[in-house]
Amino acid sequence: MTTTPKAPKSDRLEARIPHALKQRLERAAALEGTRISEFVTRHLFEATDKVIQTHEMMTLTEEDTARFVEAILNPPAPNKALLNAAERSRQLLGE
Repeated sequence: MTTTPKAPKSDRLEARIPHALKQRLERAAALEGTRISEFVTRHLFEATDKVIQTHEMMTLTEEDTARFVEAILNPPAPNKALLNAAERSRQLLGE
């Protein structure tokens, strides 16, 4: 006997939207041959991914990229302030 795998748990989301927007959602979903909930879910994933990517990714210019790579490959020697901070850290940690 084969069993159907359980669908992943899903939560319910309710939102009040203008009537005109609901009509547009219905039309768009119909054009794609899906139910409104499937249409909204897919497009919400796309929209949330775009927002998250916008806020979490940094885009560097070519010049900034070259500076970053140079700093990684050839880091500058620590200055006096950094050496002092490292010493204070060692003292605080008892090292």
